[in-house]
Amino acid sequence: MPPHTPAFSPNLQWLPRRRSAMTMDNVRRLYERFETDKELRKKLYMAEGKDAREAALREAGLFFTDAEFDEMIDPLHVKCQTVEEAERFFEFRNWWDMLRRS
Repeated sequence: MPPHTPAFSPNLQWLPRRRSAMTMDNVRRLYERFETDKELRKKLYMAEGKDAREAALREAGLFFTDAEFDEMIDPLHVKCQTVEEAERFFEFRNWWDMLRRS
């Protein structure tokens, strides 16, 4: 019989897979820079299409795929401790969704 597994396992199964953890961490890093790095936001706004947006992210050392962004949504949301943090998070998520669909 396998050993007892607690409801919250210390191995943090909800974290991204190891192979893309670094690029997925870039989603978190972009989220942290969202309000303060106006130059990066301007470059991403001005990027014409997915390739130009990816180039701007690479230049900033923040490249990630759309799938990696989607995988990081829940872990980032769970970290919100206040209503204000959750509102800021949803503003970021909606901003990125608007960019990637344009």
